[in-house]
Amino acid sequence: MALSNYNQWAERVLAADLSGEGLRLAFTLQRLLLGYKLTEDGLGIQQLRDVSRLHGRSLERARDELVHAGLIGVTPGSAGRGNATVYRLCSTQKPPRQSGLLRRRQTSA
Repeated sequence: MALSNYNQWAERVLAADLSGEGLRLAFTLQRLLLGYKLTEDGLGIQQLRDVSRLHGRSLERARDELVHAGLIGVTPGSAGRGNATVYRLCSTQKPPRQSGLLRRRQTSA
């Protein structure tokens, strides 16, 4: 049985060894995208700051960390209302190593 998008994302985030800021932004994107059954959408910087409670350079560092880890793709928006930056959850990378718990669940099913 294939893992849901939610579980695939969670496995990739856990395997990425992220900082606290990176984890906070990853969970924020999980809520704002996967929570609405999306893997890509335009999100405003203020919306990300409000939900993640990351501000200034902290948000930028976290975003750069997720991009560097291959977890997200970012397409910058242009200035003005309605031109938000598009965030895309990447799922085309090789799957993360499976934890022992996950392997035991799959073999016992």
